[in-house]
Amino acid sequence: MSSPRTAEGGTLNFVIKLEGVQEGDVSWGTKNGTATSPDDFTAVTNGSATLSAYHSATHTVSVSTKPDDVSEGDETITLDASGPNGLKASGTGTITNVAPTTTSTTAPPAPTTETTRPPATTTTTTRPTLELTVSSPSATEGSDLNFTVTLSGTSGLVSLDVRPVSASASNPGRDYEPPSVSSLSRNIAGASGGRFTFSVKTIRDTVEEGRKRLSCTLR
Repeated sequence: MSSPRTAEGGTLNFVIKLEGVQEGDVSWGTKNGTATSPDDFTAVTNGSATLSAYHSATHTVSVSTKPDDVSEGDETITLDASGPNGLKASGTGTITNVAPTTTSTTAPPAPTTETTRPPATTTTTTRPTLELTVSSPSATEGSDLNFTVTLSGTSGLVSLDVRPVSASASNPGRDYEPPSVSSLSRNIAGASGGRFTFSVKTIRDTVEEGRKRLSCTLR
């Protein structure tokens, strides 16, 4: 006879095999072991069958087991069988434990409230860098020196006062004609071209001499 195993709630299938005779009646019944009926399995009593070597010399006896919520070790039962001519056999069925399923409830974490302050705002004021440039023209005696003034670094208006200053040239009235103050005082805007041109009239003379310079000062 076989010795089957199953988990709690499964079926123990004992196989009885007749050997040594051609045919005979076999009877069987279950017996408590560490597992007991009806708590752990359904008892089988007064089972019988005729086994024949001409047809099938084996027979399967099924025993249903029962699940429980007890955490325990493996348990066993016994199936005893008897046959012709005083033949006897026993098989041990093992019921393996299935751990009970526990359900735990975890409370959700309490909501937290955080106040996030916006980052401090730093304001940096960058002052524009103003730049004035004046061209360096050249001309022959008697013609005009055309100076171009350029403003950069701002889009607003800037008031300028341009003054010609004699360098190697003689005094005003001899080498050049000084322009009027109104013609040299201007408001210029860097956003609208940022430049203007003024002219200084030179005076032709009869003296043989080298080149002379005339400087302009911006205020």
